[in-house]
Amino acid sequence: MEPRLLPRARCSFYLYDAATDGFTLEGTFPGYRPPRPVIDPVGAAHMKNEILGGTGTTFRIDGKLVTQSYLIPGGTGYEAVIAVPVIHGTEKMGVLSVDAPRFADLVDRHVPLMESLAGILAASYALK
Repeated sequence: MEPRLLPRARCSFYLYDAATDGFTLEGTFPGYRPPRPVIDPVGAAHMKNEILGGTGTTFRIDGKLVTQSYLIPGGTGYEAVIAVPVIHGTEKMGVLSVDAPRFADLVDRHVPLMESLAGILAASYALK
């Protein structure tokens, strides 16, 4: 595929391991750079406490209210993210995230779409 036709954003699902409080890459559709296979402890704490914590909260780096996060280390070429908790009932399964090179690549209407996809993903894992 020609570089100009490659997707700019990447979508990744990080599976949560309650025994270790860690996250590992379960699946991805990478953009021009692959995501990290394992989230470091600081990023994992952020994902566990701020995204999976309580009943789960969608996290978004939009360049206005939130401008940076442990989810996107410096030098990756990505600056925007939507990270959605994947929860079925009370079982915290992981985090679905989309990263994009520019803040303008992810807009408000992407949030409910990602939340719907996370619900479908949670239901499919619950059926395994």
